[in-house]
Formats: sequence, structure tokens, C-alpha cells
Amino acid sequence: MSIEVFDLEGIKNGARGYSSVVSDGNYLYLIPLNNDSFFGEVARFDLKKDFCDPGSWSFFDTQALDPRSGGYIGALFDGRCLYLIPHCNRDFHGVVARYDTTSAFTDPSSWDFQDTQQFNGGSRGFVSGAFDGKYLYFAPYRTALDDYSGLVTRYDVAGGFSEPGSWEFFDVSELGSSLRGFHGAIFHKGFIIFVPYAREDRTFHGNLVRYQTSGLFADSDSWSFIDLEGINPRARGFVGGTSLGDSIYLAPYFDGRDRSGLVAIGHAFSGGDVANSDWHFVDAEVFHPQSRGFFGAIAVGEAVYFIPHCLDGEVYHGLLTKMDSEKDSISSRAWSFRDIREIDRLTGGFMGGVFAEGWIYLAPFENSPGSRHGRVARVQPW
Repeated sequence: MSIEVFDLEGIKNGARGYSSVVSDGNYLYLIPLNNDSFFGEVARFDLKKDFCDPGSWSFFDTQALDPRSGGYIGALFDGRCLYLIPHCNRDFHGVVARYDTTSAFTDPSSWDFQDTQQFNGGSRGFVSGAFDGKYLYFAPYRTALDDYSGLVTRYDVAGGFSEPGSWEFFDVSELGSSLRGFHGAIFHKGFIIFVPYAREDRTFHGNLVRYQTSGLFADSDSWSFIDLEGINPRARGFVGGTSLGDSIYLAPYFDGRDRSGLVAIGHAFSGGDVANSDWHFVDAEVFHPQSRGFFGAIAVGEAVYFIPHCLDGEVYHGLLTKMDSEKDSISSRAWSFRDIREIDRLTGGFMGGVFAEGWIYLAPFENSPGSRHGRVARVQPW
């Protein structure tokens, strides 16, 4: 098992503060969020080249084409195009940036933009999303500092990017007023799962919403929900997750009192109502005191890796946590850890990761409150 770190700020001023990392199979893309201000400069790494060679990296600033762009959280790849998911650029916004990966990365004609607010004024302020092979789903988070949203936005990738008919909207808060404030989405066996995070006044919640993709998007019968706090009172404040086999795994971040290690594992999603699904919970902190405060999870083989972010409002960490799904999750034998800070003490506070070409890549955000950094880490799975 190997760990490598490369500091992008050594080759590009301002290359720090990324929200996520995605791959199209040939390249990695680090998605820009905030490098002390909201920015739009995407960093790209050629997977066939040396990780620590400056020549392996290139950059493109979406704000040079559209100053409304930038401040993205997450991106989705549809097999040809990369879509950057809009979050905030001074104001919460809906300007999706699309890059055609069959064209040159730094050619302005390879990029175009669409503001989803042109089609629905509430369509903005997303956090990540999911792709089901036909549609992109943008997970609603908030539209103002203390105004949280349940308006799911969907785009048909076969349709025209600027065509109103390619875009659809459904407000899940109409099914229940507490169904707002999601932090990511997961595609799992014909369903889109919206990950529960927070609402107004930092009310962290466990209201998970599921959409059945075989149903009509605008039909309330295609949607169902469950309050995970009704099963475990600490089951709230998740940030992303992943699908593996017959289960989904939600990454714990904050349970309303402290940074959490309580992983939620859901099964039996084939029924008509997600309320009938089976759930169990395991606290990773039991197996390591720093195994908590995660920003996302990724599946590699039969294992789930949880992405380290912070332990509290002051202390950030780099403890990558692995759970072996083939072992009993409540046994210490299922859990193992690698601390990236043993390689570089300033490397941690990641936001998301991806597995590509034999490595787990982690997107750097900040290593202390307000201290953005550009130290990309990659770890060989163990």
C-alpha cells in the first residue's frame, strides 16, 4: 500500500479549495469550490502520466467564459460530457458548466453553460447529484443562507442543453415539509437516493428520500421517504455515500452534537416504499477515535472507503477509513485505517474521492478552518 501527495499550489497559484474529484476514464477533474473566494478553475490530471510531474496537470477557468460560473460542489459524467454542479458564487446559483470530453480541454468551444433558474427560479444551490444512465439528478441543498430546498432538478442528457423540455423539476418538500437540505445523491439498483443532511438553524436531520426511476418523475407515487432518526436518534447529518452490492452506505459527518462516525447501511430497497427497507448502523469511532467526520464514501471492490474531513470545528484529519463489506460490520476485523498525515502533516480535510487506475484520489479542500490547500492525495487500496 502506497500513499502519494502532490501540491497543486506548487505549479498553479490559487489551485486549492476543491469540492470533489471525478474521472472520465482518461483524466481526473478536480472541481473548484472556494480558494478563499468562489472560483471556477478546474484542474485536470492525465491518468497515463506521472502523478507528481507538473506536465501531467492542466487547468481551465470557467469564469473566463461565464463569470456567473464557479463555486461548484460535485460533477457528473454521462459517458461523453462532464457536468459541474452549481452551488454558490456569492449567491446560490444554478449555472451548470458542461465540458465535452471529446474536445480539447482548454478550447473555449468545448464548454457551454446553462442556468437552470431560467426554467425554474428555485433551481439552484445544489450539492452533488447522481446519474442513472439517462438522466442527471441534482441534489437540492439550499437557496439562501437559511433557506433550505427540496426542489430536485433533472436533466435528460439526450436532450438539448438549452431546451426547456430537457429539464424537469419536482419539489419533494411537497411530500413533507421536513424533506429539504440534502448533501448528495446515490444511484442504486433503479433508485435515486437523496442523502439527508440539514435544514434551517443547523437542524441536522435523517430524512432520506428515494425516487424510483421506472416511475414518472412528476408522480408523487414514484417517491417515498424514511426518517432514519426514527430508527437511530443519531442517524442524521450525512454527507454523501455509495452503492455496493445490495446495500447503500451513508457517510456520517455531524449528528447534531459532534462529528459523527455512525455509518448507516441500508438494504432491501426493491419494495414499493423506502419505509419498508432494512437499516443497521455501526459507529466507526468505536474502532478508531478519529474515524468520524467524513465527506463522502467510495466503493472499491468489496470495500467502502470513507473520506476524511474534520474531527471538530478546529481539527481536520486525514484518516482514510476502510470497511470490508464481506466481514461482520460490528467486528473490528472489518475495519482498517491509513493516516495520510503520516506522509504529509498538512494533508487532510478532503471533500470527496474517486477510484481510478488502481488508486483512490482525494480532493483537497482545507486543512484548518478557512485555510484552503491544494495537496491532492492518492492511496492504493489495501
